[in-house]
Parts: sequence; C-alpha cells; structure tokens
Amino acid sequence: MDTRNISAECLSRLGNEVRQTTHHLTGWMELAAGESDPDARSQYINDCRDAADRLVRVAEDLEELASSDRATASEPFLFKESMTELSDLMADIAGQHGISLQTSIAPAVPASVVGDASLLQDTLRRLIDNAIRFSGSEPLKLSIAAVSTESENVRVTFEISDSGPGIPDEVVSDLNVPVNAPRLQGLGLRVVAKRVAESGGTLSIRRGAPRGTLIEMSLPFPLATNVRAREQALNGDRPAATPLNMLVAEDSDDSYCLLESFTKSSGHRISRASNGAEAVEMIKRGSYDLVLMDVNMPTMDGYTATKLIRQWETERARTRLPIVLLSADALEKQMRVGGAVGCSGYLTKPATKAQVLAAIDYYSQHSIPLAPHSPA
Repeated sequence: MDTRNISAECLSRLGNEVRQTTHHLTGWMELAAGESDPDARSQYINDCRDAADRLVRVAEDLEELASSDRATASEPFLFKESMTELSDLMADIAGQHGISLQTSIAPAVPASVVGDASLLQDTLRRLIDNAIRFSGSEPLKLSIAAVSTESENVRVTFEISDSGPGIPDEVVSDLNVPVNAPRLQGLGLRVVAKRVAESGGTLSIRRGAPRGTLIEMSLPFPLATNVRAREQALNGDRPAATPLNMLVAEDSDDSYCLLESFTKSSGHRISRASNGAEAVEMIKRGSYDLVLMDVNMPTMDGYTATKLIRQWETERARTRLPIVLLSADALEKQMRVGGAVGCSGYLTKPATKAQVLAAIDYYSQHSIPLAPHSPA
C-alpha cells in the first residue's frame, strides 16, 4: 500500500492498533512461557493466534481499501445454495455466542446468478459478524429478497437486523469519510461499503426501533441459467460418495464450524481434535477414513502430528491413512514440509466448499502408496 495516500490520523490509529495488539501478544507469550498447566498455556497460545489474526485482517482490509483494481471472479453459481451454506455456517457461529440466526429467502430469489460467490459470502459474513458483536439476546434476522429489473438481471436485497444497542454513530458516519482515512474500528464495514459501491449496489445502516441496527444491502446480478447442468457436466455422472468417518484436527472454532457446514449435506461423520497431540491419540484408538489436519495448532502442530502418525503406521504395518493438510501456510511450505512428513495432499486456506469436498472425494477413493518417510 502506498502510505503517501494515507492520512496522518489513519497512520496514527494503525500505530495504536499495532502497539495495543503487540502488548497483548507479548504479555500472553510471557504468561504462556511461565505457565505449567497445559490447558492454560494452550489458551494463552490461542489468544496469541487470535491477536495475530486480527493484525493480518487489519492489514488486508487496509490494502483492499487502498486498492483501485482488485480482481473479482464473475461466473455462474448456485445463489440459493450459496446463501443456505452461509446461513448454516453463521448460525453455528452465532450459536457459540448464545444467539440464534433466523434466515428467510423469498421465493422470487433466483436459483442461480452470475457473480463472485466467495466475495458475496465474505461480505455477508462481515455484516453478520458485526451484528453478532453488537447484538442483544434476541435472534438475529437475515432476509433475502429479489426484484427483477430486466429480463436478464435481478437486484437482490439483503436485510440484517439485531436487537443490540446499535452500531456507534461515529462508525456509521465514518463510512462517508475519504477512503484514505478510515477508523480501525468498523474497518470491515468500510470494506463492505467499498465493495457495494464498486458493484453498483447500495448500502444503508440505521438504528432500529426501538433498539438494534438494521443493515440493508442491495446488489445487482445478471441471471444465469442451467448452472446445475453445467456443474454436472463438469463433474461427470459420478455416483454419490460414500459417507466417511473423518477426523478434523482444528483448534479454531470458526474454522471447524466452516468445515462442519461444508460437509453437513454429504453425510460424513466428523470427530474433532483440538491439537495435533489429540489427533495422534484419537487415530491410535479409533478408526477413520480420512484426516483433515490444520497445521498451526497449540501443543503439537499438524506437521509433527502427521510425522508421528506415519511412524506409528510403519511400526504396525498399517495402511496409510489419507491425511490432507488444510492450512494458511503457503502451498510451497506445505508441499516441502508436509511432503517430508508424509501427508497425502494439501489445501490452502481460504478454501471453498467445492475445493474441500473435491479433496475429500479424491483422497477417499485413491489409495496412498506406502513410501519411506523423509526427515522433517
């Protein structure tokens, strides 16, 4: 990002955010280093990861706000299925906060449109995450409606309402200030506002009556036809995959909920390990068809866990269990380190539902050759 186009006020806010988060990181690392209780130490490490993730999100949001040529995909996708998928995921996340999410999709909403499905899901997730943060105890509501503007186009309206105290006025007013001087609070809303403007849509945020916040977002989409037939042609006439007994090694609740939502309709049975050490022990005691292994976990990382599992399999002459790494690490590192410890495949976060299901389908049907392990 070209810092010459950023106001001094914005740079000051960014500096404060970095110092504040670094203060938390160093404090939690110091506490973790001196903590003898494994559970407490793991919690401190998780807190460090959350803080680091926040810094990454702030950096990515600032880069997107400063960019004028961000590339987006534009292809036919199953709109209703995409919205149902998002709703299921966000209902799980809201439930972790003791809040329910009620979603209604009007009959006039088209089954398929042309656009960027992943970008739309991310935009709505930001708005729903914000509603969860500012919500009261009453249910959140997501309503999706559509009005045809032309024979080949449709305008879809999304309404998100909560019962909380409402988004602070200064955050809402900040949506109208120049893009080079946003508040770090509400930065995600600035990203949403920029995306909506670039797509030719509208965004309205106002206080509800008597409480809460009502967000209305309206976006235009070209209609698409025969998306289902197109997907079937691309995927072939394969029989439905047999439900698997899978182990997901993932310490992040949000990431686990995402994987659970992705696989829900496939009928797979999922067990969870919160770190690599748990994954190793569960594999020794249980019977699984496939493992999705996060890399960066407390107590024991995914690379070490995979290496120990392969050693255990070799010692007992057991068939190699498919282990697919699902990590935010660069693909090059996953292939270099993961290949050395004997993983079966790689998925880099962020991964779409289609990519996750395709990996599960592939590695459940292809045997993994037994090969000597290279040192990590």
